[in-house]
Amino acid sequence: MNINFSRQTGHGIKIAIIDSGCSTRQNSLNINSGINLCNVPNKVDFTDNIGHGTACAGIIFKKAPKAELVPVKISESELVTDIETLIKAIEWCRGNGINIINLSLGTTNCDGIERLEEICKRAREENIFIVAANTNSGENGYPAFFPSVFGVNGGIVRGTYDYYFDPKKSIQFIARGDRQRLLWKDGQKIFLGGTSFAAPHITAIISLILEAYPGISSNNLAKRLAENSVRQVPELVDGSKVYNIPGAAPLYKSDKILSQINIQNDISWIKKAAIFPYNKEMHSLLRYKDMLSFEISNVADVVGKRTIGKDCGEIIGAKTSNLVVKKTLSESTDDFDTIILGYLEEISRIKKRDMLHEMLEFALENKKMSIACLL
Repeated sequence: MNINFSRQTGHGIKIAIIDSGCSTRQNSLNINSGINLCNVPNKVDFTDNIGHGTACAGIIFKKAPKAELVPVKISESELVTDIETLIKAIEWCRGNGINIINLSLGTTNCDGIERLEEICKRAREENIFIVAANTNSGENGYPAFFPSVFGVNGGIVRGTYDYYFDPKKSIQFIARGDRQRLLWKDGQKIFLGGTSFAAPHITAIISLILEAYPGISSNNLAKRLAENSVRQVPELVDGSKVYNIPGAAPLYKSDKILSQINIQNDISWIKKAAIFPYNKEMHSLLRYKDMLSFEISNVADVVGKRTIGKDCGEIIGAKTSNLVVKKTLSESTDDFDTIILGYLEEISRIKKRDMLHEMLEFALENKKMSIACLL
């Protein structure tokens, strides 16, 4: 039976996000409580010092805005934990009314995972559904490969509620894992991809099914997932290329994994910039271009929007800018050192192409210094 996911909100479903916590600045997320299981005195401070958990929460919230999100913090300043803390986190979820557990983490180390597998099995028997990201490397990752856990790989999946499900596979799901716009710590927004961010898409979908079918059994949930799955197997993404935090996800071993993303706020290196596409974000840049510290020398847009060949200023009802919208930036690559990209997700969906990836490749091929993304 096909489900109209757009009519569901996740209301009444409690989702634990076992990760690095959640940024308290993201007040729009439906978070009322959480716990910090790191070795710290304040167990109610689940502030995300990394950004990873906040990103997962944001993905779930977009699809299931009424689901109650519960951060269970197991990583303090680095994406690293140990198996005992993870088991403790799942045990906490079993005793606190959690319906779904999101684990955007994985390990290839099989030492001592028997107890982890057992606790995952117990949770499934109690109708607590665990969703876990497989490794970005393609190696078998745990707990994603446990039979009691829904494992997720990252792929090129475009529709808001689209996913691929094959219950016969060890990793049953493929969900969106290419670069996508994510919430991050301290109110930041970034572009990242990887299996870590594919798993929350499935967590959200399952929450919508649980809302539509309260008390649904594991077998019936699998049937509903199969009925609403896309039929064509999506192309998998290369996680090593789209996920640029060293270390694919939290690992249960002692070696330290730095997880710092350097977001550059200084834009003094931009001298001449090209813009693509000419959308709402870019309208403001053109309207107030005299206030910028750099020159806008080229503007390109998507064919079909009826902007090609028109003056940028006239399009937005401003004075003539002497900048004509082109259909491609490849006509005059010597005229700019930076490409400023606007929102490309919707264009990618319509064209069924990864426009961000294409623009990144274009920049590299033409030896541009950098790309600034307007999020």
